[in-house]
Amino acid sequence: MKLLADDKINVIDYDLSVYEGVERIQSIKADGIIFTLQRRDPVEISILFREMESSDIVRVERAVKKLRKLFKRKMALAGLEDYSLFNKMIQEVFLIDPKNKDKIIRMFSWALSDEEGSLEKFEDLILYLMVREHIK
Repeated sequence: MKLLADDKINVIDYDLSVYEGVERIQSIKADGIIFTLQRRDPVEISILFREMESSDIVRVERAVKKLRKLFKRKMALAGLEDYSLFNKMIQEVFLIDPKNKDKIIRMFSWALSDEEGSLEKFEDLILYLMVREHIK
């Protein structure tokens, strides 16, 4: 449970074969839970940004949910609490500067990752978003 609470692993599926053909399931067996390591590398995060451009609403919602979770986790690490900046980050990526979108996606993907130096990059980008908000 500590790994789940620390966001080190995720529950990704459930194996119904643990019930060996039983039709009426009364309770969940822990043996059927399938976990995966939480990956936070820039490439995976970049893919989430790209999925937000999909025409499939379910994929978009899933990508937004995962990105929001990564954003909140990074905000907590940085000791910040203004979660409204998530929407400003998405605006920055998709609405403000379309010609530099790839570069912006790479910067935010790196900042949201677990790579060395990513927390400092994240703090710099948050400061940038706050300054842009203040200038408007």
